[in-house]
Amino acid sequence: MYSYARANSILKKAKSKKNKIKEGGLAKEEGGLAKKISQFPGVVLRAYETLNPSLIANYSCQLAQLFNEFYQTCPVVGSDNEEFRLSLVKAFMQTMKNALWLLGIEVINKM
Repeated sequence: MYSYARANSILKKAKSKKNKIKEGGLAKEEGGLAKKISQFPGVVLRAYETLNPSLIANYSCQLAQLFNEFYQTCPVVGSDNEEFRLSLVKAFMQTMKNALWLLGIEVINKM
């Protein structure tokens, strides 16, 4: 819940100016977070097939941990890659919201 509320706070602080995304490699934390987000459909499918919602709960904890590492290491607002990182934050929020919804947990926007 904290990670979701933190991500929401980042989006509120961001200015809605459009910066070009710089070409180049991703930071380790950016790549790790993006990879984890991309695994969500497979986790949901495995949880459904095995009737094991704890797979989604464990995934949610791991996703939150990776987001926290990303946030601590990669400044979002004001960075050269602000637009990309804001997109990554939005993707994290949507994925986390979906995962928590499947577990019957409502997200909070503020702590």
